[in-house]
Amino acid sequence: MIYNFILKTTLATGIILTLFSNLPTVAQEISIDGSCKKNQQLNKYDKFTVFYKSEFQSKGKTYWFYSAQYQDGAAINCVSEPGFKQPRPLNELKAIQNHFIYPYLLILD
Repeated sequence: MIYNFILKTTLATGIILTLFSNLPTVAQEISIDGSCKKNQQLNKYDKFTVFYKSEFQSKGKTYWFYSAQYQDGAAINCVSEPGFKQPRPLNELKAIQNHFIYPYLLILD
């Protein structure tokens, strides 16, 4: 009886936290190529790993902004429609494209 109560309480708490959490849930690592296209089949020398993704709206349309890191630490910044549809590098951010991004520091050439 007490185990059923604990199980129900734990499940309810988990559901509530999931519904109201702003933290993304990641089931697996997302890989993209140098053109921002999602591709889980890339070898380690061709892939960037997505480390940040957020959703925004512009002119009533929803988009994703995401950043991915190459194995040497260089980052690429991309925009796409949800589901990685019509992805493209953000060329408007050339000053930081393919540079090393740290949480507290941005290194430019």
